[in-house]
Amino acid sequence: MYGIWLLCVMVMLIPMAAAQEMVDIEVQTLNNSVLVKFSGVTDTMKDLVMWFVSDNTISSYVVQDGWHATSSSDSIWIMGDVQPGESLGVGLNYDGEAPQLAWQANIGAEEHTGWLLGENMVDIAEEPAQTIQDDTSEAEPPATAAITSESRFRIIPDKPSAGSTVRIAGEGFGGDQRMALEIGGYPVDAVTAGPGGTFVATRTIPDGLTGRVDIVVQDMYGDSLGISIRLAEEQDVRPIATEAQLAIEVGAGTYTTGEFLEVAISAGPVSTVVVSLTGPGQTLLTTKAVQTDHEGMWYSDHDIIIPYGAREGRYTIQVNDGANVISEIVRIESDADIAVRPTKSIFEPGDTLRFVGQVRTDSDVYFILQDPDGTELALESNRVDSTGTISWEYDTKPNFRTGTYTLLVMQDDDTHFVYAGLGSLVEVPISINFDKSAYLPSEKPLISIASEPMDVLTLLILTPSDNIIHRDIIHVRQDGRAVYMLDLERYPSGVYTAIIKEGTVQSDYRFGVGLKTGVSDIEITSKAAHEPGESILLLGNTDPDAVLAISLVDPNGHTVQTINTFSDKTGSISEKRLRVPPDAQQGTWSIKATSGPNSDIIQTEVEDTDISHMRVVVLESDDGLQIRVTGAVETSSVTITITQGGDPVGTAMRAYITAEGIGQIPWNWDVPGRYIITATTIDGDRAQTVYDHR
Repeated sequence: MYGIWLLCVMVMLIPMAAAQEMVDIEVQTLNNSVLVKFSGVTDTMKDLVMWFVSDNTISSYVVQDGWHATSSSDSIWIMGDVQPGESLGVGLNYDGEAPQLAWQANIGAEEHTGWLLGENMVDIAEEPAQTIQDDTSEAEPPATAAITSESRFRIIPDKPSAGSTVRIAGEGFGGDQRMALEIGGYPVDAVTAGPGGTFVATRTIPDGLTGRVDIVVQDMYGDSLGISIRLAEEQDVRPIATEAQLAIEVGAGTYTTGEFLEVAISAGPVSTVVVSLTGPGQTLLTTKAVQTDHEGMWYSDHDIIIPYGAREGRYTIQVNDGANVISEIVRIESDADIAVRPTKSIFEPGDTLRFVGQVRTDSDVYFILQDPDGTELALESNRVDSTGTISWEYDTKPNFRTGTYTLLVMQDDDTHFVYAGLGSLVEVPISINFDKSAYLPSEKPLISIASEPMDVLTLLILTPSDNIIHRDIIHVRQDGRAVYMLDLERYPSGVYTAIIKEGTVQSDYRFGVGLKTGVSDIEITSKAAHEPGESILLLGNTDPDAVLAISLVDPNGHTVQTINTFSDKTGSISEKRLRVPPDAQQGTWSIKATSGPNSDIIQTEVEDTDISHMRVVVLESDDGLQIRVTGAVETSSVTITITQGGDPVGTAMRAYITAEGIGQIPWNWDVPGRYIITATTIDGDRAQTVYDHR
């Protein structure tokens, strides 16, 4: 254990300007050993703790003579104060990979937190690669990595000379990721990939370089990607396209939802440009990098579509070649009888989902809201006034799952799918819906299907014995929809399953044919207690192949949800679409199953389990961004996770909790955006906040 002190002769020091010069910190590392020295404190430093934010454990440790320490599997607490003029050394060995080690202490009257290892720190026992590295690992990159197996970039022109200007165009990188850039070993301005994972940047080749040089991008995880080029003599360099060569021409001034844009772009020969479409409120609909041909032209075919549900108004088509930006304005109009959209592109957990739009004025409209798993959260009907204007809302809670929520808007025989992102961008799912849940053999179900525009899907109909009775190919239209009519002439009575799929992604819908509408007896059961927002699993038995109505009734006798379901060929009932409302009042609720004149009623207790008073906030201090947790009682640590757009940012971190229920860790992050930060205790208590990093 004491061999750890020999690190000072084996590795370099990492000096750290910590706590705004109130303490000097030196870190030495070798393999899985760390030596930390605290000195130069300007005031008394006390309550010093060091802990692994990442999933690492301490195998052994030692402290400098004169101090004592206590530890857990991932933390070390120093017993005693460090006075001005004194220094403190702590050495430790750890298990695990990719360590993130943080520290926290009170210096004078101020609390300070910082990094010792991890985040933007680099283990300098191994120097970062300056050239292209052969990667023989089969491991997948992190979900938030900037550099993936799809990443690539090129320079234009391909044979520049020292001192000349080049355009660097990349694609396949992680969205909204900032990467360091080096040319011939010289750092130049970093590049940032846009939401679509593309970038175009103009940089200058440093003077004095000759022969072959490497151009390397490196992300925050230390992963790098590079290309090697041979510099040309100055007179051999082909110039980059000038501003006069960049032009855009749009085929029409007005388009409707579901149509493809007709765009022609003129730039330099074999040039890479970025094309983006932005809607009202600066909402980015799409962005992509394209390449001109040898004559400097690019023509859109089925590359840019106006999605169904897009707001009417003025849209901007923008072209960026890295040096110049030009744009054109087009107008988007809707030709649909039903045009409903969310009021925001992304809602946050706890927000009210709100949808507005226009429908026909001749009949009522029905709304069904589904969560990312396809579970029905709400079913309502609305009367339509003479204007055809509708507005529909649904309150979410902070503990709601993030992802894409689907609103089915149904009027007469039309079903439209509207998507809203909760805590993340919308990812259009595959959806299927029938106009009814049960049919006579003489009827023909009308099936509504939604997916990405121009998808080719497979429709399967399974019998009650799970045999395929029908198969067909569905071509989704440009507006992301398809309608299919099914013939039930050969279908015996029973409960069938319709599956719509593309590859391994699928959605299903159960429907009945020729089922009984009355039964001799019903018996249902479920858990004795449920929480607000919890899904209810209902089991039971009745006659085979029978139609049932299941209702959820609150303590005041009001029916809050009713669904139609079926028993299978053995008479078994299994239903999980009922859900206790997130704002449900405490008390005794009833679940009622009815078929014809017979019914069964059971009770369940709804209990309020939200007793956590924990809170999480992001503080902007002189030490940088700090994630602070308060009210975390009866726990020694909490796990901090950060997501953006539904994807994790970095790895989960652990925050040490003081006796007062307070924990704090630094967050060194320089990429602007909206982040959701969640703190979770070992017992499952949770707190969450949304932080807009600018």
